[in-house]
Amino acid sequence: MWSADFVSDALYNGVRFLTFNMLDDFNSEALRIEIDTWLSRNLDEVRELTWAWMLEYNEERDHDGLGGLTPAEALENARTSTF
Repeated sequence: MWSADFVSDALYNGVRFLTFNMLDDFNSEALRIEIDTWLSRNLDEVRELTWAWMLEYNEERDHDGLGGLTPAEALENARTSTF
């Protein structure tokens, strides 16, 4: 099951940011990122943490819903599929 949500927050220095979240069974990962943003010193650090998480989630972690493939592998399979 998927859910979508906008999340607004602010860094300790008052800089506000808004994210659009699509969540499935990785809610704990999203929570970890949210906690990391509270510990971050600036928006660039938040962007770097988010980018690293996106790379891990899309290119390194396998997903049960994709038959044990990463999203990047599933996308490549779909591109080369002949059906």
